[in-house]
Amino acid sequence: MQSGKIFAGSFGSLYGIKETITKAIPIILIAGGLSLVFRAKFWNIGAEGQLVLGAAAGTWIGLHIGPYTPSCITIPLMLMAGFACGALWAFIPALLKVRFNINEVISTLMLNYVAAEIIKFLVVGPWKGKSKYGFPYTDDIPVAAVSR
Repeated sequence: MQSGKIFAGSFGSLYGIKETITKAIPIILIAGGLSLVFRAKFWNIGAEGQLVLGAAAGTWIGLHIGPYTPSCITIPLMLMAGFACGALWAFIPALLKVRFNINEVISTLMLNYVAAEIIKFLVVGPWKGKSKYGFPYTDDIPVAAVSR
């Protein structure tokens, strides 16, 4: 039974439960945001791009402001930056829909690819970590920007 193995791997150990929750949180955040949008009859397929760019905005705060502020200030700033950047990214297809009557399914889907390329550019370009020996990773977010 493969389904039994999947269930045991996801919920059969403390590690499995932690990993399942870690993977579920972004999906739950996206679903919560999309539930309102879908009720308004706007078919947003670009939630992944909004999440990715929101994460990039939070990462920027963590990397550049985190070393100089305590976590009680840095973490809310990271969250607010992520929410704002994701909302701004969602504003683009909304503007295209209202102004030019461009299909939101197509524009939001295509903007996912643009967001992925922006992230790739940041990670291999200006945000490439100095301590990562040339590998395409950012530096670690400082301990002050991580909750305890």
